Amino acid sequence: MKITINNMRVYAHHGVLPEEQSLGGRFAVDLELEYNASAAADSDDLHHAVDYQSVASAVQSIMQQQRYKLLEALAGHIVDQLLRSFPRLNTVGIRLRKLHLPLEQMPDFVQIEHSRSRSQI
Repeated sequence: MKITINNMRVYAHHGVLPEEQSLGGRFAVDLELEYNASAAADSDDLHHAVDYQSVASAVQSIMQQQRYKLLEALAGHIVDQLLRSFPRLNTVGIRLRKLHLPLEQMPDFVQIEHSRSRSQI
């Protein structure tokens, strides 16, 4: 089964520029979480499922606890932490968008995608 969480917004301090590190900025996060949901489907019990509220809270906490210069490093850390913290998860995919970039061309966002399975950690 796959759970998707789309367009979660987090204010955090990541980026190469000193202003990004000090002032912070808005980020949007999409997650794809794959796990064997047969026990949850049979029991209708949250204890057998992946609690997506807990996952969203974990992502917010991860993003606000440590600062990264590169989106690649931040995305990799989030995926690894989710796989370690939620043992039911088999695969985690993330799309991480930095909104309101300090670029002259003024794109809507820059996005990075990353995924990893439990066997890769």
